[in-house]
Formats: sequence, C-alpha cells, structure tokens
Amino acid sequence: MNIVEIAIKRVGTQAELSRRLTKLTGHDYKQGHIAYWKKTGQFPAVLATLVANEIFGGDISANEACPAIKRAV
Repeated sequence: MNIVEIAIKRVGTQAELSRRLTKLTGHDYKQGHIAYWKKTGQFPAVLATLVANEIFGGDISANEACPAIKRAV
C-alpha cells in the first residue's frame, strides 16, 4: 500500500481527500488527481508538507509523502 492509498484510507474516500485538499489549498482538486497520485504512489512536492501535517497530523515527513523532494544536506 503506497502513501496515497494510506491517505485515502485515513480520510475515507478519494472524493473526500480531493475535497479536503481543495479546501486547504484553494485549488480545485478532483478525483482524477487523486487517482493519478495513487498510481504514481506519491503526492506532488507542492502538497507534501500539507499532506504530512494536515492529513497525517505530522505522523509522516514531507519526504515520505513525496520521495522525489530534494533534501538539503
């Protein structure tokens, strides 16, 4: 199970996750966005911190939400 599937399970449905992200960001996210992220197995970098804090309550890091994020050394 990838991080997007875990987020979906945590909030209930893809539709609910898209509604929450839309409410938090002001960008109109649809179920298609969620389905694509589910397929890729990660959230986009611009949402990684938001997802880590708001959906997971800080239980995961932004890097876990989006492994493609470049980390500073």
